[in-house]
Amino acid sequence: MPAYRYFSDSSLLKGQTVQITDQEFHHFARVMRGGVGDVVEFVDGKGTLAFATISKKSRRDATAVIDNVTKIEAPKEKRVIAQALPKTNRIEFILEKCTELGMTEIWLFESDHSEKKKISDNQLQRMHNILVSSMKQCGRLYLPKLVLKPHFSEWDLPKDCLLLFGDVDPSAEPLLKVLQSEKELKGALFFVGPESGFSDREVVTLREMGVRGVKLHKNILRTDTAPMVALSIIQSLY
Repeated sequence: MPAYRYFSDSSLLKGQTVQITDQEFHHFARVMRGGVGDVVEFVDGKGTLAFATISKKSRRDATAVIDNVTKIEAPKEKRVIAQALPKTNRIEFILEKCTELGMTEIWLFESDHSEKKKISDNQLQRMHNILVSSMKQCGRLYLPKLVLKPHFSEWDLPKDCLLLFGDVDPSAEPLLKVLQSEKELKGALFFVGPESGFSDREVVTLREMGVRGVKLHKNILRTDTAPMVALSIIQSLY
């Protein structure tokens, strides 16, 4: 991660002033020992990278003036993880690592076997902060979208990407083999069960909805390992 990269959810335009506040300011002032005249970077999670010079620093914030801006196009391929709610610490790990591995969206939903049932506003804000931190760390310019959803049985599934779930059935085809046979599609939506896996009812429902069961590994993977393995394989082809 560039040491002087900060997140701003405001528009980033040449000549504009931007504030560094709160946790971002703590990193700038206390960790990096930044000061007036330093050149820093700002990202907005929407493909923009701005280079700016610190013009003022106080005890609580710093002000920067944007010198120039570059922007990249959003990725065309969807890499969506549909994650049944696991325990909080596992959610945070999944968010961090899957952002590094190119996830474009994560859809969180309550599954039959989910131990965790609800997400508070504070937890949702913390999840957003984890996504931002991971995006900056790995050098991405687009922030993955976080969506809270009802049970997948109520969804209208997208038609333009592969629909897959991690299947423990020994007869399930390997994910890589399936991807190699479906290259014309633009990405994948991958379902991951909670710690205890999907219920038998949910597996039947997924198949009835046209979601294809695939094998990730010869061993059964944990709920926070499966999405990372899936993304690593998907990223290699999409």
